[in-house]
Amino acid sequence: MIERKKIYNPNSDETTSDRKVVGGDPTGIFELNDIKYQWAYNLWEVMLNNTWFK
Repeated sequence: MIERKKIYNPNSDETTSDRKVVGGDPTGIFELNDIKYQWAYNLWEVMLNNTWFK
């Protein structure tokens, strides 16, 4: 059986470099100042600039 995990864990001690999409220990906090992959942040900026809201 698959272990059920919370999507928000304020007690998580997972660092940015330890973050995983599957099998991580989520904090539930989206922190753009401390990112793991620069290419993902660049893509986020491109997507944000292509929207009508800012």
